[in-house]
This record gives sequence, structure tokens and C-alpha cells, in this order.
Amino acid sequence: MENKKILNSIDVEREIRTAELEGREANFENKLLREFSLHDRTVEADINLGGATIMKSVSFNNVSLQGNVNLQNATIKEAFYFASCKLQKDLILQEAIIQGVANLVGTTVRGSVNVKKTVVNGFFSLAKARIRGDVKAWGLKVKDALQGELVIKGDIYLRNAIINGNLNLENASADGSADFSQCFVGQSLNLQNAQIKENLILRGVDVQGDILLEGVKSKEIIK
Repeated sequence: MENKKILNSIDVEREIRTAELEGREANFENKLLREFSLHDRTVEADINLGGATIMKSVSFNNVSLQGNVNLQNATIKEAFYFASCKLQKDLILQEAIIQGVANLVGTTVRGSVNVKKTVVNGFFSLAKARIRGDVKAWGLKVKDALQGELVIKGDIYLRNAIINGNLNLENASADGSADFSQCFVGQSLNLQNAQIKENLILRGVDVQGDILLEGVKSKEIIK
């Protein structure tokens, strides 16, 4: 098997700056990266991490992004943080494997969030996020994770999220609870055939379209 070069933070920064100057995407597709970390800045280019393997965490904190962020089929060996960011287009995590938590708390996305068939070990959070488009979470799997002797429950958090489009969690599963408290959905909420091992919390949820619960399984539905 061919040995891949492991890209470090200097390589990542060089590619992003070059992509911005040349008016193209920052291309890390199928690359091997030690980690990926951006903080307190603006990025003018699309970021393509499709199929990449990141040996540690992926972290965006207080970043303004003018394009798409694509991690489709990526493998992230630790956590995925996308906190307090502003993304002008789409966040794509379809079929990614995240071996830690996925935390998008307080983020604004003008496009859609795609986590179809994504696997998360630990919680998945869109708490206080604002999504102008859809949240496509068909087949999302959120599993309990063991960190030392501590169990991180496989919970789904959408407390106080604002989603202007559809929220689709059909066939999704969570080892913990799913909390939609005070969540606003501008179109439909689809939880058909979702498997929630603990409680499904719909207290205070505001859905402008249909709420689809056919086949959903949980310990208790709290409204």
C-alpha cells in the first residue's frame, strides 16, 4: 500500500491561501491530515475534505466561510467541532465516520446540512444553530462512546435550533435521547422509523409543516 504524506497545519494553511488567491476550492480530497483547525478568521474558498482521513479532530471555531464545506465519506479519528461559525453555502458530512462527538452549537448555515448515513460516536448537536435550508439526517447513527471510564451518551440535541427548511431524521438512530425542545422547523419534521433508545423530547417544538412519527421507537415521547 502506498504511503501517503501526512499534511500538517502549515500544508493546510498554504493550500487554503493559494486556493483563495487562485479563486478555486481548497482541495484536500482523499488526503491524510494530522488535524484540521481554523479559528477566528474568514475563508473565501470552498473547502473539500471529501474522502479525507483526519488523524485527530476537525475544528472550526468562529469562522466565516464563503463557500461549501465538504467532508463526504471523510473519516475523523476524534471530534468534529463547527461552533459559532457562519457558512454561506452547504455543510456536507454525508456518510462520514466521526469517532468523537459532532458539535455544531450556535452555528449559522445559509444552505443545508447533510448528515445522511453519518456515524457519530458521542453526541450530535445542532443546539442553537440556525439553518436556512434543510437538515438532511436520513439514517444518521449516533452511538454511545467510551472516553476512559466515562460514557458519552449518543444523544441528538436540537434544543433551540432554527431550521427554515425540512428536518429529516427518517431511519436515524441514537443510543441516547433526542431532544428537540423549543426547536423551530419551517417545513416538515420527519422522524419515521427512527430508533431512539432513550426519550424523544418534543416539548415546545414549533413545526410549520407535518410532523411524521410513523414507526418511530423510543422509551417515551415527551411533548
